[in-house]
Amino acid sequence: MNNIDNPTDIETEENTDIEYTEPIENEKSEEEAEIIETETHYPLRNLPMMDILPLSSLYPHPKNPYKHNFEKRVDEKVESISKVGLLHPITVIPDKDNSIYYILIGNARAGAFRKLKESGYAGYDEISVIIREDLKLEGDDDDEDKEATAIRVLLESNLQMSYNDLPLSEKIDIIALHYKASRRQGSRTDLKSDTFPQNDEKLNAAWKETNRIYKVPKNTIERFAQLYNLTDNLKARLNNKEFGTTAALDISHISESGQNLINSILEEDKQLYEINTNNVKELRNIFSLVGDEEEYSNFILKRIRLLLTKQPDMPKPKSIKTIYEKYFPGSGIKEQGRILDEIEKALSFYKKHKRTIMRMKRRR
Repeated sequence: MNNIDNPTDIETEENTDIEYTEPIENEKSEEEAEIIETETHYPLRNLPMMDILPLSSLYPHPKNPYKHNFEKRVDEKVESISKVGLLHPITVIPDKDNSIYYILIGNARAGAFRKLKESGYAGYDEISVIIREDLKLEGDDDDEDKEATAIRVLLESNLQMSYNDLPLSEKIDIIALHYKASRRQGSRTDLKSDTFPQNDEKLNAAWKETNRIYKVPKNTIERFAQLYNLTDNLKARLNNKEFGTTAALDISHISESGQNLINSILEEDKQLYEINTNNVKELRNIFSLVGDEEEYSNFILKRIRLLLTKQPDMPKPKSIKTIYEKYFPGSGIKEQGRILDEIEKALSFYKKHKRTIMRMKRRR
């Protein structure tokens, strides 16, 4: 499960929908995005010479969230590369020992080379690369700025992909990773504003930067930062709309082992178990009490299974409006208010004199 520094406690709402904005304008090709990346946002320090690396030494960046339609994008690159060759090198960062390299820009191009090689075409064992030694893989170095910048290069080089067309899980990962990376890069003076509190300039600057790039409102950024803590299996269920974002927010506070247990129970019988807004808060309370366990007691397992068990559909109670229309036809809003007052007085009288009323009924 992924972990992220959460900026604030997020308030859940009954509404399970998250508001999205219009698609990003001025979409660019992967190659154009790379040129922008190298020339504008993150200029190369002492522009390195192009290198040639074997495909066997290249791996996707472990934080790369872009998986949607990857095979389709690879097939498009196969067609292009087989006709005109590789027009732009891919961009990579080395590990500590410079023995393997992680792809920041050009995953589809590298995938196309692998596919052409597997199809028996010669000359696709190696590929042209730009090695960004000024950036680091997350976890490889104490220099957080280099790690965070690498994440932003990875994310922002894929702006040509329509954000609104991505699955919800990928939107969560992209926004949360970008927000976290922006925070770790520190405050940017060009983003400071007197409009926002200055007690946490990094937080304010970070969400404003993520909003600038992806046009996503602050409350959605904060929600996605929390939802990032969902395990991949539960994110897949969220994609399939097995439960809504309100329930997901509560589940995301549960430990990884707890989430894995919930998912394993759901897999036992999809017709019997479910996550919903009625059981998530109690599930969250249970796991907060028992902590992060490798094995849970039979009592806890039974309790969790009981909570996840689907409840029979109950008839919906009649609305107040329906009752008004039945017993007080034609009453307006003011009249309905007067009727409510009379009902409240009657109930209060009944409660106060209940014993006396019951004795009178028995005498009859």
